[in-house]
Amino acid sequence: MRRVLLVVVLGVVGVGASPAVAEAAPVAVWHLDETSGTSAFDAVGGNTGTNHNVTLGVPGFAGTAYRFDGKSSYVQVPTSPALNPGTAPIQFSVEVRYTKTPGNTSTTDYDVLRKGTSSDSAQFYKLEIRHDNRAVCRFVGSNTNSSGILIHTGPTLNNGQWHTITCTKSDTQISLIVDGKAFTKNGVVGSVSNSGPLTLGAKPGNRYTDFYNGDLDEVSVSIG
Repeated sequence: MRRVLLVVVLGVVGVGASPAVAEAAPVAVWHLDETSGTSAFDAVGGNTGTNHNVTLGVPGFAGTAYRFDGKSSYVQVPTSPALNPGTAPIQFSVEVRYTKTPGNTSTTDYDVLRKGTSSDSAQFYKLEIRHDNRAVCRFVGSNTNSSGILIHTGPTLNNGQWHTITCTKSDTQISLIVDGKAFTKNGVVGSVSNSGPLTLGAKPGNRYTDFYNGDLDEVSVSIG
């Protein structure tokens, strides 16, 4: 049976439209299959991350996964030019599984993946889950204000099942894709580059916040 892709553009539902998807090969893939040690190995680009208080070897979407405790768990990947898209298209994708709803404050949503913060050249990209259990893709670039361009929609995710979440940016559009259903929004982000690390499971800073509470697997970033 052929799968039909359902796309939502600025609140209007359409079928068959193409979301803003980067078609380049990945520049980084973290399978998160490690069962010991403190390294999260990048299978394609050498961007090895350091694990902090994560549980390894839990049953995964593919192979094994990492479990984050919602209090102190995160993975930090050192900054690299290869992870800065600049003006190029970018796509990043994760598998998440969780049941506990994030708290309803500005520092208790779940930062699942982000590179940079508002203090890192004021440009960053991120994927988060908010207290309504829906995903957010957000891009802050050279052509946006400090709020950037974001999409916050889709199905609720806290049912203990694996969900595939993908964020993309093209020249004129961003998209959020959840389990194959795409939502798009028109807008020009401009260039996105910063000197910050790529972090899984938390927002970095002098005091880390926005800790994810759940399982994470098969993380990738594609640029170009």
